Amino acid sequence: MLFIRLTLFLLALLQIACASKAIIRDRDYSPAVEAYQLTDAKDALEKFPSGEANGFITSVERGWLQQWAGPSATGGSEKPLQKQVDTFDQRRFISVTREAGIFLFQESEEGYVPSEHEIIILHLVSAAHFAKANKNDEAKVELRRAGYILDRFWDDASLRLWLGALWTSLGEWDEAQVDLRRAAQITGDKELRSLSESKKPPPALALHFYGNGPRVAWKEGEYQPEFVPDPARPMNTLAAVPTSAWFKRHSLRNSALRDLLVKSNFMAQYLGSKSMTYAEHGIVKTSTWTVRTVGLVAGAAIIGAGVYLAIHANATGEILQLLVPAGLGVGGAIWAMGKDMDQQLTREIKAHDRQNQEDLRIYRMVRFMPTWIAIDNKPSAALPNTVTVPLGRGVELINHF
Repeated sequence: MLFIRLTLFLLALLQIACASKAIIRDRDYSPAVEAYQLTDAKDALEKFPSGEANGFITSVERGWLQQWAGPSATGGSEKPLQKQVDTFDQRRFISVTREAGIFLFQESEEGYVPSEHEIIILHLVSAAHFAKANKNDEAKVELRRAGYILDRFWDDASLRLWLGALWTSLGEWDEAQVDLRRAAQITGDKELRSLSESKKPPPALALHFYGNGPRVAWKEGEYQPEFVPDPARPMNTLAAVPTSAWFKRHSLRNSALRDLLVKSNFMAQYLGSKSMTYAEHGIVKTSTWTVRTVGLVAGAAIIGAGVYLAIHANATGEILQLLVPAGLGVGGAIWAMGKDMDQQLTREIKAHDRQNQEDLRIYRMVRFMPTWIAIDNKPSAALPNTVTVPLGRGVELINHF
């Protein structure tokens, strides 16, 4: 009865595991990330993984890449972003207390629960696309939505800098001052406070984005990775704020949902993979020990036959001398064969298990995001490995890859 229940449990895990084929694995991002790091956002778009089309994560990631890829890649890019915005208008913002009832990993992108910074970035990227298309009223709506989340749910200095710069580009200095002042309060930065108290906007304002987020590092046997940040602070800017708080918050959000992972497709895959590995190990051990036992029995039978002949059949001692080494040889050979089989099959199972775990290395989050955000009240100089997007009122967005 116990065996039948275990079999049914394993079959259920395998059936659920097959449902998540469309989810993008970490390794699938590698070509696009490498192209992005080489200052080629257009190439990153071309190499972007094909899974999870039109979902929250991929829509925001594509919108971000299109912002830096040039006019040929930006046409109509606000549409998938607005589709996600409309979705959140319908279900409202999901706070961490609501997340407790939702699975983190589902078989489709629609099951993803974004962290607060990801929803704010959705609105900020969408606003920038509207601003570039001279749709200022639509851009202002997006900025108000971003500000609402920062005011009510989760505040962050780097996102305030981003929001303040976009308000400035739309000619709303009063709105920008609110966000810059709040960023100054969070960081305690005097230069930033001085900028926020200026009665007029600066003639030029540059918002700098550095890096593409922390490295996602996996440890053997664990289904949750660690974030490895880049501590290098950008120089020669008025104020710079790390985005590490975004990823810490995201990790904490995932930790809060960890208990629910056992009910999710992802954990079903993990447990299913591990259960199959343990079952395979058990089969191997049973089979190889059976072979070894056969060797012992065969060797013992040959030696026993020699002893029997020597005692009961008046066989000569020469026959006994021949059968004893033969028995030891046969038994030892079969034992060695069982040992070799054990080692070979164990290596194959371990290799297969490593491949399974590689397949399950999925950390779902919006990627390509900056490691630092900095602001400066003077025109930017032409620098290598950067892309500049000019907005209105002397505001520039500058990506340092």
